[in-house]
Amino acid sequence: MPEIPLAAGGLANAVGPLSATAISVIVGTVLIMTVIGKGKKKLAAGTAQMIGVFGELAFLRADGPFHDIGQAAASVDQSLAAEPSIGSIGMTGVTLLLLVLAALAKFAPPMSVIIGLLLGAAMDSAQGSIWHFVVTVLTLPLGLVQGA
Repeated sequence: MPEIPLAAGGLANAVGPLSATAISVIVGTVLIMTVIGKGKKKLAAGTAQMIGVFGELAFLRADGPFHDIGQAAASVDQSLAAEPSIGSIGMTGVTLLLLVLAALAKFAPPMSVIIGLLLGAAMDSAQGSIWHFVVTVLTLPLGLVQGA
């Protein structure tokens, strides 16, 4: 059995070319059918959070309305990071806050998706930090790496 490489575009080598927009459509459909809709399966909160993170990373790299969704989540994080009334905590502070919420707070699956979307955007925006490196590792197999 041939080995499937986990290099840039590893998924594309396995199943064929797949754009960020295509991944966004798939992730959006999964979220609607399993979290909000009446699909056969329902996602647990933790799984919904992770799909939210991956969804946000794909949304930020997609075209059209999916990119707009990704930018909306990123703007929430950026506003929170620069908010002077709470002391301008910065993007790394926002990322850590969202990680604490994701790990310790109990959310229903729809809210977990929102936390996942915000966390993905915060990690992607935290340039020069370990969190941005994690984003690179998460997006590498899907071929979604920007500026590589």
